[in-house]
Amino acid sequence: MHGENAYPVLHLSRCGPIYGLARQLLYFTNHIDRQRFPLIVAVDEPGPLKDELIRTNVGCVFRPMSPWRSFPYLVSRHLDARRLVKLARENGCRIVHAQDVWKAEYAYFIAERLGIPSVVHIRGPLDRRDIVKHRLIRADAIIAIGRRYVDDLIAAGIPAERITLIDDAVDFDLFSAEKYPRPARADGIVRIGMVGRISREKRVRELLEAVALLPQEIVQRLDMTIIGATDLDYQREIESDLDRLRLRGLVRFPGGIPAAQMPGQLANLDLLVTLAGGSVIYEAMAMGTPVLTVSRDSRPRQHTRHDQTAWCLGTDQPQEVAKALALLADDEPLRRRLGAAGQDWVRRHLGIPAMVRATQETYERLLKHA
Repeated sequence: MHGENAYPVLHLSRCGPIYGLARQLLYFTNHIDRQRFPLIVAVDEPGPLKDELIRTNVGCVFRPMSPWRSFPYLVSRHLDARRLVKLARENGCRIVHAQDVWKAEYAYFIAERLGIPSVVHIRGPLDRRDIVKHRLIRADAIIAIGRRYVDDLIAAGIPAERITLIDDAVDFDLFSAEKYPRPARADGIVRIGMVGRISREKRVRELLEAVALLPQEIVQRLDMTIIGATDLDYQREIESDLDRLRLRGLVRFPGGIPAAQMPGQLANLDLLVTLAGGSVIYEAMAMGTPVLTVSRDSRPRQHTRHDQTAWCLGTDQPQEVAKALALLADDEPLRRRLGAAGQDWVRRHLGIPAMVRATQETYERLLKHA
């Protein structure tokens, strides 16, 4: 039984390796006021996230969540949604929170049948078509992790008062440069890494196309590591690219690694490269590792500021990415400057308490108007 002033929250989440989304959820569940907001997390498959939530005494259950928009799953998704309604009702849930846009329809279904507010987390770029497709106008509150996501939602017609910008956070006890100091090296090798599930969304193949354009004298000084669990079909495409681009032997794929090893891995890099964003950017910055971010537009970011806290490209043209890689590989003082500035910025702006506090305030506003 919950106390009189307790308002249980049902979270809907993907399971799988403990990377960006999962790590952010764990930060939140470990630091929220559970007396005020008792939590139950429904994950769509068994896996490391479920195990870790249970280990930290968070109520977590496996509930299938079939793809909502796929016609072959029409019957199963309806049954899945009804099971989630039952779960929320049995636990007296007062809010339902979809941890990413792919669980949004399930959140709406539950919210409408129980008369409770829904929250949808936006963790990546969406165009107007995506915003309409996922019917985000139906969400009672939207949490967006980037200013540009907020702007896109407003431009698509989502009322600004329903949107809250809440940055992803970094665990400075885990991602600690004091615990995992950067190794001193004089071998001339530049260690470049990409971190995250190796899937089409992470755009690994596009990075390889850029690396293949580098002068041979730079390629000979590179050591590339791409860390993450692999989508097998995409891995086969990457393997073909490695042969076609003559990069076989340059790139290592160690697979997914335990969360506890990630700080050491990031500290060992001379440069983190990302073409898809993600909270690993901030984790690398916390370790003093310089970051190269590549996007398809040149809109400014709040925390990765070009030539200040990171090196930021507003184009993903392979030739331009290659130029940036060459510059950063050759300029160690630039890398050191960006690493130090990024580390200072993250530690001042992206702590866990601020993220948790802002999310709890979102819940309180919803309850006040429920």
